[in-house]
Amino acid sequence: MFDYKPFKLDKPELLQVYTNGLLPSGWKEHLFSGGWFKIFLLQSLGGFELPLSEGLDVLYHTAAVQGSLGWRVNLGAGAGYFAGSMPETLASQIFRPDKVLISGSGATTGSAIRKGDFWLLNGTWNFCTGADIATAFTVNAHLEDGTYRTFVLPPQQVIVHTHWPYLAMKATATFTIEAKDVKIPESFAFTIGTIQPYTNYPLYRLDFSSFARFCMSASLLGMAHCFLQHVSEFLSYEHISPNDELNNLSHATQHWRNDLYTLADRVYASLSSQSIVSAEDSVRRLTSKYKNLIEQLSFKIVQICGMSIFQSHSLPFQAAMDLWLAGKHFLYR
Repeated sequence: MFDYKPFKLDKPELLQVYTNGLLPSGWKEHLFSGGWFKIFLLQSLGGFELPLSEGLDVLYHTAAVQGSLGWRVNLGAGAGYFAGSMPETLASQIFRPDKVLISGSGATTGSAIRKGDFWLLNGTWNFCTGADIATAFTVNAHLEDGTYRTFVLPPQQVIVHTHWPYLAMKATATFTIEAKDVKIPESFAFTIGTIQPYTNYPLYRLDFSSFARFCMSASLLGMAHCFLQHVSEFLSYEHISPNDELNNLSHATQHWRNDLYTLADRVYASLSSQSIVSAEDSVRRLTSKYKNLIEQLSFKIVQICGMSIFQSHSLPFQAAMDLWLAGKHFLYR
């Protein structure tokens, strides 16, 4: 269904993606034309409506190609979940076009004041991945009664601050956006976690936190595979034989990937009722192993390969930086 060949680059080109922070334009176009951001979207809206484990496999493989690529697909595809909480007219307007990428932030760092048929929105939201090619943004804002709602912002109504101070994940275009007295119609507001009557995709009955943890886990395991692959190539170039520890790390990554898919299949099969289902505890127990994997990788790889593997101009170093920064996401704290 998905063709990964267009994401292939030679080593110098791939290193430039890491260091320059620019995703190739051909990759961006293929993400749109191949429907990568629509894997978790209703078929009636032009999506693939993949079962959870199949969607996670897409996230894994894209992250295994390159960390920033995988993170873009993770966050962009994950936004398809919101279609299940939107009124049908809004979901159709936002998701039906051929080119769709919904960026945004989960933080409630804005405010919305009711003004007749509109909301007046102000705020700043950090960590909006894919902001360079977003077709819409979703943001959370506090209301005057102390509650909050989620709003859809057209890209022409936001200010994008293209500053990324971190040493990794440079090609994710994860930027800060700002809204100043933006008028948003009531029809562009929704509440995450509601189940709209027109939807029949079981995934939308999984609570959002559990869904996000599944997606983050698949991406992190893909990044771990990417890193280990670069390490393996480094060892081959240096004529160093992989030892048991490296093989064990590789096997552990594959084992936990299979466990993730098994859990995803079990959870997905339970999503048959109209109520929201949580898998938070099960996913947390599984992902605690991934945290340990990320923490152990640096120490064991240095012991196996020596410090030279962490030269800044090497692919293993760049892939490691992506993995470790992604592992600091708040869902993994």
